[in-house]
Amino acid sequence: MKEKGRFLFLAVCTVPALLVFLVFFLYPILRAFIMAFYRWSGMSKGTEVFIGLDNFRTMLRDDIFWRSFQNSFVVMLIVPAITVVLALFLAVLLTRFKLKERFLYRTVIFFPNVLSVVVTSILWSFIYHPTMGILKSLFEWLGWDRLAGIVWLGLPETALYSVAVTIIWAGLGFYLILFIAGIESIPAQYYEASAIDGAGQIRQFFSVTLPLLWGVVRVAIVLLLSGVFYGSFVYVQIMTNGGPDWASETLVNYLYYQAFKNFNMGYATAIGIVVFLIGVTLAFIANRLTRKEAVEF
Repeated sequence: MKEKGRFLFLAVCTVPALLVFLVFFLYPILRAFIMAFYRWSGMSKGTEVFIGLDNFRTMLRDDIFWRSFQNSFVVMLIVPAITVVLALFLAVLLTRFKLKERFLYRTVIFFPNVLSVVVTSILWSFIYHPTMGILKSLFEWLGWDRLAGIVWLGLPETALYSVAVTIIWAGLGFYLILFIAGIESIPAQYYEASAIDGAGQIRQFFSVTLPLLWGVVRVAIVLLLSGVFYGSFVYVQIMTNGGPDWASETLVNYLYYQAFKNFNMGYATAIGIVVFLIGVTLAFIANRLTRKEAVEF
């Protein structure tokens, strides 16, 4: 009776969370998988037309889809790599070198995380503005007239990379604080022992800091990959709207375009399935590639 009561108690505690999971997560995914095989405008229920794999065949022939696919991977390669390297560099600088102003620097770098994504996107749109932007004025002051004349968000060659810079700036502070917390938790005697053995700051980083911080770095990489893949939507939508000439369009933005501007909900759902599978695959690959034996202390 005691075991039965314990099981009943656990079931009562688990069922509400399970119902929320089924209704708001599993059911929409299953519904999306089904809807990907239909043609539907999304305007009225009952007008769905079963078309089998036509949405996926259309996707294979869609040049804009492949452009969005390429742009998404470019952003996912650039943003996590630069963010992790830069955050690690700054974290070591602000912890190992004991700068007097380190708390001020932490606050300044973390500040963008306080701002909403919309505010950040609008702010950087003004920074990149071709006539009254801060970036233009800075380059003119430095005498770099060629750079001052570039329309950063208006050229196919620079639009996507300009958005990537904004995403890096917005997320850098969070990962900096994450790495600082990890470094400060490493016992000081490891650094003292390595210094006695003649190791300099660079050697200490690769022999002490990075191995003991690897678990935190691994989490940061997985978070960045998934966050950038889905989170770049707002930045692109506000700053460039996917332009010019689809040069900064990502898969999530193209999904939105097909669903709510082109009213092709079936095709958008098919793209959503691809986005979901890519996201799961990337998380799995990142987990496997960064897996190594934990160094305990």
